[in-house]
Order: sequence, then structure tokens, then C-alpha cells
Amino acid sequence: MNYRKKLDDLEELIYHNEVLCKNIVAHAMSFYGIEQKELDAHIKEAEKSGRVADKVSVVQALKHYVRDWSEEGFKERNEAFPCIKSALSGLDFARAEDGSAVKVLLPGSGLGRLGHEIASLQGKFVR
Repeated sequence: MNYRKKLDDLEELIYHNEVLCKNIVAHAMSFYGIEQKELDAHIKEAEKSGRVADKVSVVQALKHYVRDWSEEGFKERNEAFPCIKSALSGLDFARAEDGSAVKVLLPGSGLGRLGHEIASLQGKFVR
């Protein structure tokens, strides 16, 4: 069964997830202008008040990242996205009757890949 290799592979994947998560946090902190001391104070206050991290949300965000933006998620995207984009492409979205831009609501759109692809449809949507 080669359990040792499977455990070693799992350990390596956990390490890669840790690196990815740390890079995401670093980018967010930079983007929003949050300093490390501010994050540390927030963590300390959360621990002091008994709040625990919502690890389910983190796992879901990583799943969305893989589905929406990675090569590994291509198969899942390719099963649904072409149908949705085709249906939208067949409609006239130039402008609403009042002259305002037409908007498309994408419930449960993960990390925005479908919205990005819809916005990239040339000549069909007002950005």
C-alpha cells in the first residue's frame, strides 16, 4: 500500500498549502495596508475573547481558488462555464431600457473566475 510515501506526499502538500496561505495573507495585508503588529493584536484579542478561527471558511476558499484559477480546476470549470457563457452570449446586453449598463448576478461565484470570463466576452457586456 506504500503508506509511508502517501504520508510523505500528504506532508509535502500540507507544507505547500501553508506557503500559499501565508502568501495570500501577506498580499492581503499589503493590499489593505495592515501591519503585522495590527494582525498580531487582532489575533491576541480574538484568542483572549475565546473566538476561534473559522477553518471551514479557509478550506472552502482554498477549494474555490483551485476550482476557479488552477489547472486542476479546469475540468470542473469546463463542465459548467461554457454553457453559462453560451446562454449569456445569445442575449442582447447592450443597455437596459433606461440606458444603464446591464448587470449579471452570479450567486455562489467562488473567487470570480466565471465573472471574469463573462466580463471578457468582447462586445457583449458593458464593463
